[in-house]
Amino acid sequence: MSKLLFIGIDALDAIQLDRFAADLPHLSRLRAEGFYARMESVWPPDSETAWATIYTGWNPARHGIVEFVDPLQKSATYMMRERDNEVFRGATFWDIAGAHQRQVAVLFPHVGYPSWPVNGVMITRANVGDEVSVTPAHLRDDLRVQDFQGVKGLVGRAPQDFLDANRALVERQLALNLDVMRRQPWDLFFTYWSALDLVQHQFWAYCDPQDPTYPGETPYRHAIRDFYILHDQVVGRLLEQVDDDTTVIVMSDHGHGMRPVKLFNINRLLREHGLLTLKEGSASRSADLLKVLKKRAMNTVTRYHLGNVAARVLRAAPWTKKLYIGSTNLDLDRTIACTTDMSGIKAYAYGGIRIARQNLNGRSYEAVVQQIKDLLTGVDDPENGGSRIVRWIKHREELYSGPHLERYPDLVFELDSGYGAGWDAAGPLFDVSHSHNLYPGSHLGSTAVFMLSGPAQARIVRSPRSLMDIAPTVLDVLQVALPPDMDGSSVLQPLAAMDAP
Repeated sequence: MSKLLFIGIDALDAIQLDRFAADLPHLSRLRAEGFYARMESVWPPDSETAWATIYTGWNPARHGIVEFVDPLQKSATYMMRERDNEVFRGATFWDIAGAHQRQVAVLFPHVGYPSWPVNGVMITRANVGDEVSVTPAHLRDDLRVQDFQGVKGLVGRAPQDFLDANRALVERQLALNLDVMRRQPWDLFFTYWSALDLVQHQFWAYCDPQDPTYPGETPYRHAIRDFYILHDQVVGRLLEQVDDDTTVIVMSDHGHGMRPVKLFNINRLLREHGLLTLKEGSASRSADLLKVLKKRAMNTVTRYHLGNVAARVLRAAPWTKKLYIGSTNLDLDRTIACTTDMSGIKAYAYGGIRIARQNLNGRSYEAVVQQIKDLLTGVDDPENGGSRIVRWIKHREELYSGPHLERYPDLVFELDSGYGAGWDAAGPLFDVSHSHNLYPGSHLGSTAVFMLSGPAQARIVRSPRSLMDIAPTVLDVLQVALPPDMDGSSVLQPLAAMDAP
């Protein structure tokens, strides 16, 4: 019976793999000797959305793990809760494999908390709290499952402490992985690693001379490279535990790069064309004063490395986030369209636009959709004449289909990587993100990584077209019949075709 070791590394980036190749012997060997592909993530390229897709082979509109907050809501909530994974329990590739008598070991899957019964062992940790969940429960003491909580918060004024805590967590997690691999029988071993994503998010400005906030040579200049090396060593240690009859997959959910510094204030554009209305007086001198105060507050946070203080304020007083993003100045009874909130404080190169159908007042919904598409695709980069800022804009029905499609805004878009979607409807059309250095690294949708080596490599006929192809491929490696309702398909040639004369 075929065996599979699946190593999932959050934010393992194809460009960085090229950059650090000489320092990554194990990953470089897998690339050279196995099958390697650079692939697209889901949209949006967020970890929760992507890993849920990897686990199930479903598109995001089917599993519903999509996070958009409608700014037209009259209250704002800072997302500090555990993600409900009930929607895909029983439908993951390890559940399906277990139902076909394959023994599984599943360690720390993202959005997997709390663990649930499987044909083997499942260990998960909470994203928000500090709990670790083990199924079956009696293995908790046998495996010495403790101190595996993820590193929380921002770097703040102690960057070395943050790096040390993440390195120590990786080392503890590796020891547990090796213990489980040696002591528990398994046909499928899935293990997920999160630290590389956290380090790239928070240390990008320290490591990238192209970042406008790059501080020059510091002790943290090579923090990202060092964590790539650390994860390469993890891969090497895990590979030592398997034989030549085991197929190995190493992959990521998305890539990673510099967070946009420039802002394109889409709400301003919508306001200029009568699609967004501000409350009376919201563009007054008092509003300008509020913007100045917000700018100074963010500059103070980043200059004095007070990110953890800011995060605590946001958790304790969610209304401060709503104040910062400025959605309170919208006239909800007259606004037809506005950008959605995926973060509010962090600038993303991707986002969406909600259309308030109740405010159309006889206007055609389809005509408004087309008007917005034309407006956004017609905006040129003021710093690069003739270059368009919006890479693409689509109606959500052009993206995915499924029962949770309404969780997406009416229109979704992606900007040039140098621009983030800004919120300000009263200020300039183009601005600068004053929060960039709070979280300077950002997900990239086009630089996810897929590697496969071992016996199943001989059956590969194509690259994965999307993350939806991963679960079918995993089951195919394990010689488990694929459920008919998966949105993706295996990248492997059927065994019957391999055996045919």
